[in-house]
Amino acid sequence: MSDRNCVYTFEDGKAEGQAGMKNLLGGKGANLAEMSNLGLPVPPGFTITTEVCMAADPFVTIGQEGVGELVKLAVERGKKTRPNIKLRICGEHGGDPASIHFCEATGLDYVSCSPYRVPIARLAAAQAALGAKAASQA
Repeated sequence: MSDRNCVYTFEDGKAEGQAGMKNLLGGKGANLAEMSNLGLPVPPGFTITTEVCMAADPFVTIGQEGVGELVKLAVERGKKTRPNIKLRICGEHGGDPASIHFCEATGLDYVSCSPYRVPIARLAAAQAALGAKAASQA
C-alpha cells in the first residue's frame, strides 16, 4: 500500500481521482473527483482510499497512511502559520503505542487517552522521545 497514493485531492477544477475509481475512492469520493474534473463547483477537499480505511481499526490506531498524512499536513501548515502553536490529539489514539510514536515523529506536543491506557501510553511516549533524541544525535 505504501507505493500507492492514499489521499486523493480535488480542487480548482482538477482532481487526482476520477469516476472509474469507485472501488478505490468509494462512490462519493469518485463522484466528487469527477465533478471537480468536469469543472462543477465543488469545495476543495480530499478522499482517503478504501484500502487505508480498512487497514487498521480507526478507533484504536491512527493509520499513518491516509489520516496520518492529513495530520502531517495539518502540523506542517499550522506550524508554518504559527510557529509556537501547541498541537494536540485527544482520544483513544493517544493511548496506542504506534500512534504515540507517530505523534512524536510528526511534531504533536500532547496526546491524551483513557485512564486505563495511561501506563502504556507513558511508556510509549518515553520510548518515542528517547528514539527521537537518539536519532537527532546520530
